[in-house]
Amino acid sequence: MKYSFYLIKRSLEDAVMYPFILLGKACASFLLPNERFDLLLIFPFHHLGGAERVHLNISRALSKKKCLILFTRKSDSVGFRSAFELTGHRIIDISAYTDNKWLYVLNIFCRGAVAGWVNAYKTPVFNGQSNFGYKLSPWVHASIPQVELIHAFCSFSWIRIPFAAFYVKTIMISRQAINQHEAQYDALNIPEGLKRRICYIPNGVVISEERVEKSIQPPFHVLFVGRPDRDKRPLLFAHIAEKCNNAQLPVQFHMVGDLSSSIPSRYHSHLQFHGSITDDQVLRDLYAQSHLLILCSLHEGFPMVIAEAMAYGNAIASTPVGDIPYHIHQGKNGFLFSSVENEETIVTESVSYIESLLQDPASFLEISKTNTHYAKEIFGIAKFEEQYRLLIEEITAP
Repeated sequence: MKYSFYLIKRSLEDAVMYPFILLGKACASFLLPNERFDLLLIFPFHHLGGAERVHLNISRALSKKKCLILFTRKSDSVGFRSAFELTGHRIIDISAYTDNKWLYVLNIFCRGAVAGWVNAYKTPVFNGQSNFGYKLSPWVHASIPQVELIHAFCSFSWIRIPFAAFYVKTIMISRQAINQHEAQYDALNIPEGLKRRICYIPNGVVISEERVEKSIQPPFHVLFVGRPDRDKRPLLFAHIAEKCNNAQLPVQFHMVGDLSSSIPSRYHSHLQFHGSITDDQVLRDLYAQSHLLILCSLHEGFPMVIAEAMAYGNAIASTPVGDIPYHIHQGKNGFLFSSVENEETIVTESVSYIESLLQDPASFLEISKTNTHYAKEIFGIAKFEEQYRLLIEEITAP
C-alpha cells in the first residue's frame, strides 16, 4: 500500500470521528488544566522498561520547562511513576479512558479534548511513541509544532505513516532504525521532505563518577535485565544458566524484572530473581557486582541496559540486532552471537564466552576497562539532555 492510500484511509476515518472530536473539543476546559504549559509530553506507560526510562530521562532533561505529562496506556506496575513525579511536571493518567477497547469512543472523545486544549493554549506536543499521540496529531492546529520519538523499527513504524507529515521532527535512537525507515519511505513513495525531518539522538545514561573495581575472584556474575516479553527471550537466559550450572562453572545468574512467574520452576534453582527494581542505586550496585550482561532479544533499537551495563564495567554478549553491532565488537568489548533466531546457537555460544572469560581474567579486566571508558564518552546523560533541550528550544522558538 502506497503513501497516498494511507492518507485516504486516514481521511475517511477522520470524517467518521469528526463529531466525537468536536464534542471532545467543546469539553476540553472541563477535562484538562486551565493553565498554560510549555510542552505536552505524551507517553504510553510509566511501568519499568527501557523506553520508559528514556521517557523519564527526557522529562528530567526538560526540568526547567513547565510540562504536562499524559500517560495513555494502563501500566503493568507503579514502576517509574514516583520518579516522573519528582521531575516537577504536572502528570495526568488518562488511560482509564484511552485504553479501553470496549469504550473506544472515549478514546476519540479524549483526542478531541486534548486537541482542543493544545490549540487553545498553543502548546507544542512531544509524542513518545504513543498510539494516542499519533491519532491526536491531525486535530492539532498546523501552526503548533509536534515532535515524535521512535525507539526502533517496529509496528509503530507503520502506524505512524498516515501521521508522519504532522511532525516537524522525528527523533530516532538507532542508526539502523533510520536506515530501515528511509528504505520504508522509499518503498511507499513518501515525500523526500519527510525523510529530512528525521534526526538522531542516541540514548544517554547516568554514569557514576566512582571508579568501578571488578573482582575477578569466583563467582562470576551474569546478568539479564528486561521484561517477560517474547522478543526479549528470558527463557533462553534460563537455559544458559542451567547449562553452565550443570557444567559446574563458578557462575551465578541474576535476573532483573518481573520474570520469575514466566520462567518454569525447573530453572529456578539456577537463577537469582531480583524482581522489578525501582531504586536506581540498587540497580547500579547490581551492575557494579556483575561481570557479563547477556541480551537475547530478537529485536532492539539500542537498549538502555547495554549502555548501563557497560558504564559499570560489564562485558556484553548479545544478539546482533539494532545498533548493538555499532558499539559491541567481537572479543574487544564483548561478544555478538552468530545468529539471532537460532536459540541453540545462542545458548552454546553464551557458555563458550563465559568459559573464555573465566579462563582469561586479564582479558575480562581489559574489556571492563574499555567499556567503562567507552560508556562515559558515548552514552553520558549530559550530551543526551543537551540535545533534547536544544531540539525543544528550536521548535518552540518564536
